[in-house]
Amino acid sequence: MSIFNKIKKKKKEPHVFENVPHNGRGHFLLHFYAAIYRLLYHLYSLSNLSDLPGTETGELEETFKTYPFLAGYFEEIRGHMPEEITWEGALRWWKEQVSTWEGQVDGHLPLRAVTRNSGLSFESADLLMLVGLVEEDSRFGTLFAHLQAPWDFAAPDSNWWDNSCGTTGTAGI
Repeated sequence: MSIFNKIKKKKKEPHVFENVPHNGRGHFLLHFYAAIYRLLYHLYSLSNLSDLPGTETGELEETFKTYPFLAGYFEEIRGHMPEEITWEGALRWWKEQVSTWEGQVDGHLPLRAVTRNSGLSFESADLLMLVGLVEEDSRFGTLFAHLQAPWDFAAPDSNWWDNSCGTTGTAGI
């Protein structure tokens, strides 16, 4: 028996999104949830809460009462993330996890093709997804209109993104 076979391999940890289909729909869903997390992060920033675990207090709780569908998304998203992660750390975590998942897919992913061919960043892909959230779940329209008051826009624009999410350079989208 060779030394190679005698040494036990460390059991590889499964990727958190290993059950997501390796196709365009799966890729869309990952970016969809990453964009929703970025929106939740913005709402968290507005509420000045201190840490991701136990966020069911303060102003974000009020936001969840006003927009209960967000609580459902938050619960779904939070269930996939490491227990002790911070809000800021989760932004990086989503980017890393989606990038790792993409690296496991040999086939064509339309959103990956768009971002690569146009030189868009992961954050810009989030913006594209945010703009389209209303098409997937119309309840986001009311939230975006509220966040952009007094203007009555049912989807975010790049100025909202830059000002709200602390990024720059998305105006070229």
